Amino acid sequence: MATIDPEHERRRLELVVLEPPEQIRRIEIADHRDPDYVPSEVLTSLVRAWFGKSTGVLDRSVRVLYNRLMKLVDAYFKKNPNWNKVVRRSSETLKEATAEAWASLVTDKNSVSFAEVRFLPWVEARVLDFLKAQIRKKCLPNRPDDPDQDQVADEEQDTPEEALAREQLAAGLVGVLLACPPKVRQAVYLREKCGHQWPEVAKLIGCSIPTARSYYKQGLKALAGANV
Repeated sequence: MATIDPEHERRRLELVVLEPPEQIRRIEIADHRDPDYVPSEVLTSLVRAWFGKSTGVLDRSVRVLYNRLMKLVDAYFKKNPNWNKVVRRSSETLKEATAEAWASLVTDKNSVSFAEVRFLPWVEARVLDFLKAQIRKKCLPNRPDDPDQDQVADEEQDTPEEALAREQLAAGLVGVLLACPPKVRQAVYLREKCGHQWPEVAKLIGCSIPTARSYYKQGLKALAGANV
């Protein structure tokens, strides 16, 4: 079982007793050499606990952590150019890999995520998961003559609400979903970012397909009503 570093726990406890403006100031510090810098492991703990939901601290934590995650994913691609043979390095690939890693974080059911223990190795492991998934996709044979293919395509076609969800997720409204109940945000991320079909979404959440759809619709309503 993963265990949080005592120093990180000390830093977290030090932060949570401060006033919201000071919490936000520290969270936004980008220089890790600054004594008030908040480590990514601590930010992850705050995000997973929904800390500061009513004061704006949660939204700021989400945005800062997401940006750090994207920078680390980008750095991994730059340090490992051989992967260019698997995926074309582009802004879209960077966004997709970052979104996959983020989805893994927000759907993690463990009491302590490895991202709270060692953030950089966790990020690198998630990028590898993403790249391996790309390899599997390349190896899957195309089956245009599959009689079930048209039916699946019809079932998976976007509704206007799903299209809206994709647009808003792309805009980075992760804070909105984090304010939703866990199964609601899991349904949206598993469907929109992981690309799972409804049977898989329901299985991963641990409910029926109609219930999974209900959770998903709740998430869409939250996104549609977001004012950011």
